[in-house]
Amino acid sequence: MAENPNTQIELEKAGERSIFLPHGRIGRFAYGVRWAIILAACAFLGSVRHATTGSEPNALVKCASYVLFAFLVVNSIKRLHDMGYGAAAVIFLGPIIPLLLFAPGECGPNAYGHPPPKPFGRQ
Repeated sequence: MAENPNTQIELEKAGERSIFLPHGRIGRFAYGVRWAIILAACAFLGSVRHATTGSEPNALVKCASYVLFAFLVVNSIKRLHDMGYGAAAVIFLGPIIPLLLFAPGECGPNAYGHPPPKPFGRQ
């Protein structure tokens, strides 16, 4: 069944706007900033878990950790889209996902959308 081109364009626009959807592309700078946010949140969750005792805080920390992991996977998929690879590559590149920060993306449009904007409005 053929997909409606308008639906595909709407998905690309929604993916570019939403940080929680695995559609669209992100550049190296945005990926690095999101990694820094994830690492800071993990450090905070670790300190909360260390400072508290009981099952309720630990359950909340575990749930928040799952959300952070999902956020990491979605952003890694977007970064792979910028490089021209599909979402399945996350499975194979698991241990080296942080290295995606240093890999350049494709310059022009690819199957996953238009290139992400340059940081700070550079040309």
